[in-house]
Amino acid sequence: MKQSRFGFALPTVLMSSVILMSLLLVGMQSVMNVRQGLDEQYYNQLTREAADAGVQHLERCINKSFETDIPLDTTITYRPNTNCDGTASTTHTEHLLSTPQYRTTYTATISSSDLYTYRVRVQSKVDFIRTTNNSVWKTVNYSMNADASKGLYSSSKSAIGYYQVCGVIDYKTWCWGRNEDGQLGDGTTTNSLVPVRVVRDSGMLAGKADTDVAVGRHFACTISSNEVYCWGSNERGQLGNGSTTPSLRPVKVTQTTGLAGKQLSNIVTTEKTACVIASGDIYCWGDSRYGQLGISVGISSYSNTSSTYYRTTPVKVSTIGASVSAGLAVTKIATTPSARHICAIVAAGDAYCWGGNDNGQLGWRLNNYYDQYYPRLVTRSTDGDLGTRIVTDIAVGGWITDGSSQYGGNTCAVADGRVHCWGANDEGQLGIGSVLASASGNGYTVPIAVTANGIPTTGMQQVGVGYWHSCARRASEMWCWGQNYYGELGLGFTGSRRTTPQKLPTTTNELSGKTITDMSAGVYRVCVVADNATYCWGNNDYGQIGDGTTVTRNTATEAYFLRSKIPSVKF
Repeated sequence: MKQSRFGFALPTVLMSSVILMSLLLVGMQSVMNVRQGLDEQYYNQLTREAADAGVQHLERCINKSFETDIPLDTTITYRPNTNCDGTASTTHTEHLLSTPQYRTTYTATISSSDLYTYRVRVQSKVDFIRTTNNSVWKTVNYSMNADASKGLYSSSKSAIGYYQVCGVIDYKTWCWGRNEDGQLGDGTTTNSLVPVRVVRDSGMLAGKADTDVAVGRHFACTISSNEVYCWGSNERGQLGNGSTTPSLRPVKVTQTTGLAGKQLSNIVTTEKTACVIASGDIYCWGDSRYGQLGISVGISSYSNTSSTYYRTTPVKVSTIGASVSAGLAVTKIATTPSARHICAIVAAGDAYCWGGNDNGQLGWRLNNYYDQYYPRLVTRSTDGDLGTRIVTDIAVGGWITDGSSQYGGNTCAVADGRVHCWGANDEGQLGIGSVLASASGNGYTVPIAVTANGIPTTGMQQVGVGYWHSCARRASEMWCWGQNYYGELGLGFTGSRRTTPQKLPTTTNELSGKTITDMSAGVYRVCVVADNATYCWGNNDYGQIGDGTTVTRNTATEAYFLRSKIPSVKF
């Protein structure tokens, strides 16, 4: 091709222009394709985010239902502007995002549920809008199924009763098990295989923060915002509100003179008596037929129902109290719903016990089996093994009938990191290798060191005593001994009592790899708090384990409704 005098020939220019235009068009198409792909990716992301918002919406409603005990209506179709009860919100619109170009929304429904989770179906979409007339010209849809959990709480405290268990969960008290006297505190007399929240009536628990809980025989109490509330049976004034009228809902314990304004901690309950530490003093209310109130009042007769031997409002326990200079400020009290005696630790590291003593469970004097109506110092004489050791933990156990007889009835303590027990030993609950009483009478009346079968003699932190069985803890290691009829020793089998401490297999069950921070023993059961979740084993005939069944468990079993997925300040 010839070049003209003044440049390229016209055909050459035209051909080049065509080629350049084609390349430009190809490039523009590529850019448009990339842009369209990015747009589609963005729009799909918007629909997925809308669907996630629908799941979160239902999860909030599920947890609200769990907190308030109001059943969730599974027939509701939820949208961004739907309240948990199905009514229309006045603060939200039907769209998550709304721009002149597009809008996003979702519909969410519950397709099924089981004991622990809800199966959720969510459909979301993005509508594209014509700016000229605000009409929809294109829609991108997305759908998903998801499991929405309920009860995302963490555990820090549990208390075991006759046939029930209670725990404080995120500053609220929950109970489960038997409920014929309203001891679950949910306003009914219906048993529950899973935890139910204690009702929080206006003027009572509403708006308050629970910090401790105790379970007696057919009643329970909690400390909430430095006040005490109780519910359940009340024939001996154990609800502490100045009456003997039972209540299916929490009632406030009367703030008697001397109790008001004090810092409350460590609530405990026995068969029909309750006690609390108040700024180093102890106040108790309820039954005192065996001297449980510690005010020198008692008759040692179960059949005597005279009002002389009970108090319907708190009274101060005699002899020990907040004398800091004398080292008598009380740091811990202990009892159990199956016992008729109470024990306490004071700041100086001494232990005091009072009440029923038919098996020597007060530990105050060799060969003494008489009930004591005011606190007695647990002996440090050479008759026992306690010596000068400092007591740091104490637990009380026993087994009673509705009559005058009491069986079991023992006490264990940790002193300078070593476990000591005294009282009844009819099922080997003292852990000394035998089931015989002492040669002197009904039980061992002074502390005996528990050293058999390799249990550490240093570093022990906590003890728990139930019906005919005892347990001890060092960090996340546990040992149990005594009766094992319901698998309460946690060894993986039932029957065959153990008279020496047996180490729990915490590497082959649900406690494997977990850190145990609290332990309590009760009526044929033991519960622990591990990694902010509650685990129990033993008798489960009324659902006391909290796993939704009535199957007796001989190894640690999680109370699933107390499962923790979100760190919490307090259980």
